[in-house]
Amino acid sequence: MGSSLLKRFKDACAAWRTGKRRTVDQITEAVNELLVARRFLQAERCLRVEYEPPLDGTQKTIDFLFYTTEGNRVFYDVKTVHPQTGDGWSLYERACKEGWFSPGTKLVLDPAWAGAELAHDQITSRRRFQEYTLEFETKIRSVSGPNDGRTFFRMVFCGDGWTWRPGQLEDFAETYLIGRCEWDHFAKMEAHSMREKRQTFDRTIQGFCYFERAVTLSEPTAFRCDVRVPTPGI
Repeated sequence: MGSSLLKRFKDACAAWRTGKRRTVDQITEAVNELLVARRFLQAERCLRVEYEPPLDGTQKTIDFLFYTTEGNRVFYDVKTVHPQTGDGWSLYERACKEGWFSPGTKLVLDPAWAGAELAHDQITSRRRFQEYTLEFETKIRSVSGPNDGRTFFRMVFCGDGWTWRPGQLEDFAETYLIGRCEWDHFAKMEAHSMREKRQTFDRTIQGFCYFERAVTLSEPTAFRCDVRVPTPGI
């Protein structure tokens, strides 16, 4: 596992140095995977961890297979969400005009206070949550083995703590896991988008984890498992 992860990191660095890649996104993703792997290996419940185990009948892989000391196995897919620059303000204005936001919620942004950038980051990040989740669900369909209640699936979404915040993942996770979230601005927009594309969630993922690390730092500043919308009073 370690050699494969290090090779990915070195290849990403080489691609950036030679100009094959204009951004450091691949390097960021490789570093994040290395740090997630280290956290798994240091966990008290860790028996062993496999990297990119093969899936039957497909060329796709799931990033990590975590075997616990209790006899469970947990598949983790790790995705770094870093929205690219774009025209988010026109998309935000259209969302407001056409009523894309969920009833009872408001997303108030001001173009004079980085509103365009914030609009783009928030909308694009939510779309990435949706896309990566649907992609993971297709992989889950290819997982073999006994259905004995000891196999689980979780996603780790990595961010820099600025372009998107943990609260956005909490909203998405809540809507995904129970089908609704009163505070989720983007639930209505997401549902509309999926209807147009004839997509549905299988809801086979048991939890979403939040990993935070700025690209200038060598260590994560936050890691939360199974994020949900906080319950008032708890």
